[in-house]
Amino acid sequence: MISRLLLEKPPAVGAFSSIADAETWVRKVLAYKYFEAKQVAGGLKPAAYLSMRFGSPTGREAYLNQRYHAPAIRDTFSVFVYIYHEPRSPNGFVVHTAYPRNIDPMKKSITSPIAFYRLTAYFADSYIAFADDETFVRFAYQQFMRDDPDMLDELLDFLRRVLRMKLSAKQLEDILKYQSSAHSYGMSGDLHQLFSLMLEIGEKEAKTGRINEREALPLHLLEQRKTQPPLLR
Repeated sequence: MISRLLLEKPPAVGAFSSIADAETWVRKVLAYKYFEAKQVAGGLKPAAYLSMRFGSPTGREAYLNQRYHAPAIRDTFSVFVYIYHEPRSPNGFVVHTAYPRNIDPMKKSITSPIAFYRLTAYFADSYIAFADDETFVRFAYQQFMRDDPDMLDELLDFLRRVLRMKLSAKQLEDILKYQSSAHSYGMSGDLHQLFSLMLEIGEKEAKTGRINEREALPLHLLEQRKTQPPLLR
């Protein structure tokens, strides 16, 4: 690992302890990232870069210690998996590469629960436009409450913790990139506002059973409705 680090100069070089461990960690990532893997398997996406942070070491990596300007070895706590669509495969996709890696360490770290993965799995791909972020988040909650209502309290507790920690925009971006199912969500907006909106709609509408009182549709479906004859609306 160190020789590759020095020769190729990547940020870090990771390795699993064995092939069996590698297969175990890859299976865990695919299980947590089921919705994204399913999109690739069905051909809805040509490929996907999946990542997951765990609470125990996943392998080891060589990195350049900035303080001493020398290579060093440390445990990793994340796994990155790259898959691409392959219709001839029984799974519908092939794992191209997988490796353990540490996400750039954050001064304040937090690990997302499965409930957050479930909610962000319903975040629409960036090519589907919504009228505003409120409609976008409400749409995700409507699907979440249909499929995973028992996870709501866990989700709201997590969102409260995130907001109490006063994380930077970069740290919130890392949570969405590496600890959620929302890789394709555009990161250009105000992420503090997005997390606040997730908590607000969760508490005021999902928790009180009012989440379906207001319609939340992407713009292309609203446009289709306008073109339908009155009897079909």
